[in-house]
Amino acid sequence: IAMDNSYKDVTETAVFVEFRVESKELKAKGIDTKDEIPTSILAWTTTPWTLPGNVALAVGENIEYVLIEKEDEGTGPLVRFVLAKELLEKIFKDSEYTVVKEIKGKDLVGLSYEPLYKVQKAVDAKSKKAWTVLSADFVTTEEGTGVVHTAPMYGEDDYQFGLKHELPIVPILDATGTYNEDAPELVRGMYYKKGGKVALKDLEERGLVFNTHNHTHSYPHCYRCGTALIYNALTS
Repeated sequence: IAMDNSYKDVTETAVFVEFRVESKELKAKGIDTKDEIPTSILAWTTTPWTLPGNVALAVGENIEYVLIEKEDEGTGPLVRFVLAKELLEKIFKDSEYTVVKEIKGKDLVGLSYEPLYKVQKAVDAKSKKAWTVLSADFVTTEEGTGVVHTAPMYGEDDYQFGLKHELPIVPILDATGTYNEDAPELVRGMYYKKGGKVALKDLEERGLVFNTHNHTHSYPHCYRCGTALIYNALTS
């Protein structure tokens, strides 16, 4: 349905999400950190409704990343973030920060992080690579943070990536775009647009949203009725 002439420019909420990493994980990779300072990998998405389905983060093996330290906005304590070096000035242009370490993407591969939501079927799959950092050739530094949030059901690249790494591939939307019984409880039964807003508010309340902003991008719509389309892998 998503033909070349069916794309329209739309403005939607994009979000920078904090994926928390334990100090012992960073130390195992030879990355110096301090136990008392919360450290997060910073990822960016234009589809917040896919966040309840996150099971991996993707980085570029040869992209340069940095671990930075700064004061948490509004609260004062120190926090640390991992993101692409090339996008550092763009994201933190109005903030003071210190670069603690420069890291190649390949050295981040294998890091485990705390899941945003534990979808039970994804947990039951016992995938060794679920909720870890993996490498992918579709990661760029053109926008975002150089870290791609991955939900295998909801994008062509994501789906192939999920198959390649044997990630849990669990549908959390039904064919009508409604969160199903396998989705996190707080969004079950909601249409994806409403549920996405609820999930985003929940993540904000848990201190896992770094920033949100309006983002204009080209997005597919049904060429007949004009309805915005979503990618949703379904068994046929």
